[in-house]
Amino acid sequence: MLIIPLSGKISWRNPPLVTCCMIALNVLVFLGIQSGDEKRYEKALTYYFESGLARIELARYVEHVRGTGTLPGRLERLNPESWSLVTLQHLYIIMNRDDRFQKSLALGRVIGPEDPEYDIWKPLRDRYDEDLSRVVFMRYGFRPAFASALTAFTHMFLHGGIGHLIGNMVFLWLAGCVLELGCGRLYYTGLYLLGGLIAVGCFALFNADSVAPLVGASGAISGLIGAYTVTYGRRKIRVFYSLGFYFNYTRLPAVLLLPVWIGNELVMLFFGGASQVAYLAHVGGLLGGALIGLVNVRYLGWRDDEVFGEKAGDRIRSLTEKAQECMKKVDLEGARPVFRQILELDPENRYAMASLYQIDKLTPGQVRFHDTASRLLMHLLPLEQDREELHRVYMEYVRIARPPRLPSSLLFRLCTVFSGGPHIGESEKILAALLKTSPGLKRLPPSLLNLARAYGRQGNNAKAGRCLKILRRVYPDSPEARMAADMLKKLT
Repeated sequence: MLIIPLSGKISWRNPPLVTCCMIALNVLVFLGIQSGDEKRYEKALTYYFESGLARIELARYVEHVRGTGTLPGRLERLNPESWSLVTLQHLYIIMNRDDRFQKSLALGRVIGPEDPEYDIWKPLRDRYDEDLSRVVFMRYGFRPAFASALTAFTHMFLHGGIGHLIGNMVFLWLAGCVLELGCGRLYYTGLYLLGGLIAVGCFALFNADSVAPLVGASGAISGLIGAYTVTYGRRKIRVFYSLGFYFNYTRLPAVLLLPVWIGNELVMLFFGGASQVAYLAHVGGLLGGALIGLVNVRYLGWRDDEVFGEKAGDRIRSLTEKAQECMKKVDLEGARPVFRQILELDPENRYAMASLYQIDKLTPGQVRFHDTASRLLMHLLPLEQDREELHRVYMEYVRIARPPRLPSSLLFRLCTVFSGGPHIGESEKILAALLKTSPGLKRLPPSLLNLARAYGRQGNNAKAGRCLKILRRVYPDSPEARMAADMLKKLT
């Protein structure tokens, strides 16, 4: 499944560069630098058990915990000389859970120079430590018992397995794109690193003696998820998703990423197998990131609320799809407000105008039908190629309107357009109707004169003369009447 947050700011010229670099770095470290780590670690463990080192250290551990109930009674009663490899491996697993003993052992406090076995143990331990130092996650993972500033940063780019890596990179992409483009690259980079440090600090606080390495970008990503939830939790973010055979766009609440992340953590915790990943540290990263996000929202203001807002074009497309679905279901009452929303965003959207007209003409007695027809006619007026469509819509309107209620300004413009083509007769009808209903309109005299001239150009002197006579009779004192007198003389 592929999920991509969409923003007007994302383009080939303006990609989420830091997020892409972070993902690339994590992948390259895992596939390149960490490549072969499993074999190197197995080699170190093989040496540990075959060299006799395991028998020495595990014997000391059994002695250390004898009588505490840490070990099953049968193991306490066994003679170390009789331990099988399976027994050694079993004891090793138990010993690895004892952080304090592991730390003391590694620091040479369990077997010191005064110990009779020291001269045997020390070179074996040095060789084992040298083998472990070649294991990348052991060398650069964060180990609280031997904490360093370097490993506090390097642990963020190491992973315990391919599943661990893929899960982290998916969430890094989802949260990273939003935060990088919404809050800026500088803030985003600082948030990633600081979130990782807070996570590692939380891990160290509760595991101060641990020699096991903490690895993974999960702590840093937890910080991103926390900041993401606080910054954009209430907003809906448009995403593209693909299921391989199906893809679409949708809008999802940003806060939805939080329970998905928590769900992923629980799955990894219970089904991810034994890996050196400290899920408690993620809680610290999550809370730390949320606090940083809160400071940003309230005080810094490094947030573009509209970065993932739906652009007008995208909104129109989604509304158009919604309206079409309503039309397919013959839900005209549901489609009408959707078409009106489209026209609010795009007043010249012909598809919405024409569709709204088709819906409203079913109820010609409603005032909205006349408004819808007027809007569509006004849209069709300016373009020469729309003349026939203009005439068709007008004739249909006049036929079904009860009665027609177009504004006079629109009627005069229709007269002008119709008088210049094959539909000149409609101009005459419009003016005749206006002379009956509104003879006082100032635009009637010039419109009658223009109609007479249009008939004259067509060679229809009879109709031209009739228009001129009406003009002189109804508006005798107008300038157009005097011009009409001169034109009549020429016609006769």
